[in-house]
Amino acid sequence: MGKPDIVLSGDDNSRLYLLRSASIDSSNWTYTATILMESPPGTIGQMAIGDTNSDNYTEIIVPSYNDGIVTVLTYAPEPSNLRMLDRLKTLFMTFF
Repeated sequence: MGKPDIVLSGDDNSRLYLLRSASIDSSNWTYTATILMESPPGTIGQMAIGDTNSDNYTEIIVPSYNDGIVTVLTYAPEPSNLRMLDRLKTLFMTFF
């Protein structure tokens, strides 16, 4: 079994990261970071994660407090010829 991907919001740095294992070696727990989203100068809050629309893909709901925006990212399985950012679909909703 492979190592898990990790989604992490930066502590007040306006970014959302995807951490992916850099190796399939079970003793190597080195990860590489990719910025999934930036919301300068906003604060990205705690994410909610789940399959919200029953399509068998995981949604990542990300609040951006200063911008008044909630972003919904769909995390689909990765075909070997696609990069992570090509798989994300973004839906913006404004809240008051």
